[in-house]
Amino acid sequence: MTTLRERLDEYLVMRRSLGFQLNDLERQVGLFCAWLEARGQTQTFTIDDAVTWARLNPDAHPSWWATRLSLVRRFAAYLNANGVDVPVVPNGLLPARKPRAVPFIYSQDDVDALLAACDTEFADARVAATVRTVIGLLAATGLRISEALNLRVDDIDQDNDVLVIKAAKSAERLVPIHPSTTTALRQYVALPARTATHPDPHGPLFVTCKGTGYVYVSFQSLFKRVREAAGLTPRGRARPRLHDYADLPVMPTSARICCSAWRTVCCRSA
Repeated sequence: MTTLRERLDEYLVMRRSLGFQLNDLERQVGLFCAWLEARGQTQTFTIDDAVTWARLNPDAHPSWWATRLSLVRRFAAYLNANGVDVPVVPNGLLPARKPRAVPFIYSQDDVDALLAACDTEFADARVAATVRTVIGLLAATGLRISEALNLRVDDIDQDNDVLVIKAAKSAERLVPIHPSTTTALRQYVALPARTATHPDPHGPLFVTCKGTGYVYVSFQSLFKRVREAAGLTPRGRARPRLHDYADLPVMPTSARICCSAWRTVCCRSA
């Protein structure tokens, strides 16, 4: 008989062939299967099993219980549709609204500490420069982290001090930047440690050791190291995140974010 874990592998292969990533589902439903296996259940489960597993952590927010159950629900629907003796998990069993994340408002000292930590945390000059430049760019412009990581070399209009942002869910837009920010980006592009990766001259601005662009998960792990090295800790419910640079107040063009660790003076243009 086919086990639930084998069915999960089949489901992931099928869905990924359609373009879905399903990383969260793979992890959580995989944990659910492991929990069932420990109880001697390898081929089926009940609605009560799914709800019990979803609420295993009594200290978790109810929205997390609902998220876990929703992932199992999708898998259960697939099994049920394919003739497996598994019930469809109804909607609304663990209703909960996910709390809105509280933005972490970075002070000038916070930004300086993050930038200074890049050189001390990373021995690789390319990694240190990449993380430092991304953080400096976010602080100077208020870009979303996805927008920054998706920038390509040709998106920098060096003559007019403008970034061309090509977001997936919105129309192309132009973001004016201070000349010193343009200079910092130009210096990063010419960095010997970057050119040593043989990147596409028209490709991603921020590159890995292979000369390819970063994905969010990879860069997030680098930011976590810098954040810890800089000593930034949560303030109440607000945790220092990459996303929170978009919540920095817009400054007039005369204002400056002075970042000695970025070795330039960055300005957020209004």
